[in-house]
Amino acid sequence: VYHSVNEATRTTGGESLPVDWLRRVGVKNVAEGEELRIVDNETYATLEQIYLWDPEVIMVNEPGVAEYILTNDKWRGLKAVKNKAVYQMPIGISRWGHHGSLETPLAMFWTSKLIYPDYYTEIDIEKETKDFYKRFYDLNLSQEEVKKVLSGEEMRGSKN
Repeated sequence: VYHSVNEATRTTGGESLPVDWLRRVGVKNVAEGEELRIVDNETYATLEQIYLWDPEVIMVNEPGVAEYILTNDKWRGLKAVKNKAVYQMPIGISRWGHHGSLETPLAMFWTSKLIYPDYYTEIDIEKETKDFYKRFYDLNLSQEEVKKVLSGEEMRGSKN
């Protein structure tokens, strides 16, 4: 799995929360342990590195990046792009899977279900999402709001 953080080539590779939770759900982060560029405390891969890794799945946490990767000619030779296995991660109060994300437990459920759907049949990600926001934030999300979060459209503003 290649995990894109904000920009298409920004990623996680060192010791960080995203690297840790990917590891914990049994997913190989292709950038983990690789030599990456550091710019203003942010970690970047080159497109050439991403081609060498040729990930089977790409997960992005910034709206618009999945579409960019799927439609940009520079990315079309990658296995994940050819197989349309480029996924927008959910966004709620924070971007799921992002550094310091408040919804990291949900990111772990979502990723497990995405990568291993036959194994994690008992996970109802919509129910888990609704229950999580109620338990930790006292938010009663509607079904429409849950779908919005899971699609990566984000939650805007506060709810009472």
